[in-house]
Amino acid sequence: MHHARPFFLVAALALSFGCPASTPPQPDELDVELTRGNCDLKKAEEILGTSDGAHYHAVVPNSRRIPMVATSFLVGIEKAPRRKLHVPKSKDRYLTLDGLSDSVRPFAKALLANPKRTFVSHLVEYEVIQSTKRFTRVRSRFAYSAYDDTCRPPATPSEAPSSLYAKSWRAVGETLGARLDDVLRKARDAGTPFTHVILMSTGWNTYQRTSIEKYNTWTTHLLDLAGDKPFHPLVIGFSWNSRWWLPGVSLVNKAKDADELGWTWVRRTLATVAGLKKKHGFRLALIGHSLGARLLARATFSPSIVKNATLAAGDVDLFVGLQGALPIQCFFGDKGHEHCDYRANLPIARQTLLTSSRLDSAMGAAILAPILMRAPTGGLEARDLVRNKGLPLWTVDRQGRVIKRSGTVESTVVHVDADRLITNEVRDHGGGAHNDVFKRTVAAFMLDALLSGGPAGAP
Repeated sequence: MHHARPFFLVAALALSFGCPASTPPQPDELDVELTRGNCDLKKAEEILGTSDGAHYHAVVPNSRRIPMVATSFLVGIEKAPRRKLHVPKSKDRYLTLDGLSDSVRPFAKALLANPKRTFVSHLVEYEVIQSTKRFTRVRSRFAYSAYDDTCRPPATPSEAPSSLYAKSWRAVGETLGARLDDVLRKARDAGTPFTHVILMSTGWNTYQRTSIEKYNTWTTHLLDLAGDKPFHPLVIGFSWNSRWWLPGVSLVNKAKDADELGWTWVRRTLATVAGLKKKHGFRLALIGHSLGARLLARATFSPSIVKNATLAAGDVDLFVGLQGALPIQCFFGDKGHEHCDYRANLPIARQTLLTSSRLDSAMGAAILAPILMRAPTGGLEARDLVRNKGLPLWTVDRQGRVIKRSGTVESTVVHVDADRLITNEVRDHGGGAHNDVFKRTVAAFMLDALLSGGPAGAP
């Protein structure tokens, strides 16, 4: 590989992670009812400082056209200048870094000192009100929208609400908790309880519309494959500002954003959901792709910096990291470049599955490792490290079934050789097979784990 033009190599990586997905399998007819107030969106964007990120609140004006196909929640997370959000410079009532190690604390402190911070701009609830073999009827409502709250005439920049930061915490805390509790209770009382709550996250360069399409693809495949099996999932999908115009800087910047999201809004969401698990008896699973796996791992396994958001061993039943863009060293070994050491908290998830594929050139690109991470979980270097340490390593076939298990060391974390499963370059993408994780056979691999505690196959 020539090293004289690293920028062009990084630019190529932008295409490999870029994720405009094909349209997912849909019911024959999709009828969406929307209930929400009117809003001068352009004015609200100016007040919030999100005018350049319309792709990440696409549902605000167009929810009827961008539905989710199952009973679901969409958590919309964006970035804005911290002064517009009124994020405190010190004495944050919601966060504390006291539980972090000396090696990790400076990294977290630097992330949180950024002049632009992430916030929850909207929380959308989708309810299936009628479903047949020919069509699904869905009703959507905004449980929270910063755009509606901001658009109170007369709307001027001087009227930016001083509590947007606090409202973000309430959105994924009290508001989500109350709405989720109500939905779960009504389903149980109707004799159709939800068996699983699944948190999903897409990765780098994924606009909100495409994230929803991908969540619909996973959900539709899982439901179709489950047939009459006891599988009735409720999905919580995250949409986050995962793209920036300068490829090389974007890759580094968005990896840090994923860490911030995982430490904050996603951790709060996860703790909110886990707090209802005992009451309603569902299994809790997380599925993330690429940087989406990174942010979900940060939320699950890192010591919490969110106050009153602790997780206990077994709170998460299944964690699936598909071609994860985070270092394997987070799970086994040292802290890596990302200041992560998840070893003490691995029991939070009863089982963690991390796939890798030799046909994923995004993970194998030489320019990726020194810029972003060492031995990303989706790459072959991570697989070699796992094999050399005698850690659990499974091999799956083209249908997602386990055909071989090796390793002499017991661990809840399993590395999955998916060379036969994750194989194809997706149209209009680079990165080899990096995005080949939204197909039916990958869903079959995940469904076996969701239903049985592990993929089907060899004992």
